[in-house]
Amino acid sequence: MKKGMWVVLLELKRMLCSPALWLTVVAEAAWMFLSTMIVTFNGGIDSVIYGTFFALDLNSGYMVLLCLLPIFPYALAYVREWNERATPFWMIRTGVRPYMAAKLIATAASAFLAVFLGILLYACIQRLFLPWGDAAQNVGIQYDGDSVAVCLLLTASHKGVSAMLVAVCALWVSLYVSNVYAALIGPNVLYWVALRLDGLFALPSTLRPVYWIQAYGGGYHWAESYWMHWLVVLVLCILMGMNAVGRLRKKVEHD
Repeated sequence: MKKGMWVVLLELKRMLCSPALWLTVVAEAAWMFLSTMIVTFNGGIDSVIYGTFFALDLNSGYMVLLCLLPIFPYALAYVREWNERATPFWMIRTGVRPYMAAKLIATAASAFLAVFLGILLYACIQRLFLPWGDAAQNVGIQYDGDSVAVCLLLTASHKGVSAMLVAVCALWVSLYVSNVYAALIGPNVLYWVALRLDGLFALPSTLRPVYWIQAYGGGYHWAESYWMHWLVVLVLCILMGMNAVGRLRKKVEHD
């Protein structure tokens, strides 16, 4: 147990000290500025709240913000270590399960922080030019309170959880295809396949693939939708994590 906690803390430290994490935070904010720049200059965006909603939900920029950039901070660490033959060095000292569990936790945390902090950085810089606005302007999260800060935190954390699912999926894909490009493209391919299969099943809105990443649970109170999103993503991440441990064991045995 102590060894497992030590490995997790070590991976979290490596993740937090990685320049890739903080560069991704800046890249997230920069991409949001690029996706709203023209509309802002034309007067279509008159507040920070609406600008955030527009950048995340009213254009196709979410594919970069949530499905590509969150992979870079730490989801590719495993496949690089494997290709460099560095994984035996760690697994001999830690074991397969603690090693992969630490990688999964650090990957999920890195993706969440990259998107969460990136959205908040965008909002803080945008505040230099625009007023905060009204929480009701962000119709995505459907928050019915008056606090702008709570609305921003809910939106940023909701999207951070979506990014967490993408990053863990990238790590999971890299266990089957030990290639950096496959890890980058894999989650997006699986997401689009899931979207195409969505119509074949009558699922509640919060369980449909579109709500895993980009949308919000319609027909529910915002709090129910928010926490259901957390629950669905965590269950999917745990399932991929359990499979990842078994897959890594097989790879080590046959290597």
